[in-house]
Amino acid sequence: MRGYNQDEVDQFLDEIIKDYEAFESHIQSLESELDAAKDQTAKLQETSRQQPAPPSQGNTNYDILRRLSNLEKHVFGSKLYD
Repeated sequence: MRGYNQDEVDQFLDEIIKDYEAFESHIQSLESELDAAKDQTAKLQETSRQQPAPPSQGNTNYDILRRLSNLEKHVFGSKLYD
């Protein structure tokens, strides 16, 4: 008989089927993890929308320098500018 051995071909195809099943289960588990991550992201975005943003304190460089100057005046008094 010429050609491939039918038992070897069947064994090879069985291995391929097992690989496909393993990949399919792995893909399904990754998809479920992705869905869970999307749900968690949506929940976090929803809670961030519900909570108001903290008011900005206007900490620009000018404001910081002005506060520092006022603090120096308070601590050192007029000695600093004499």
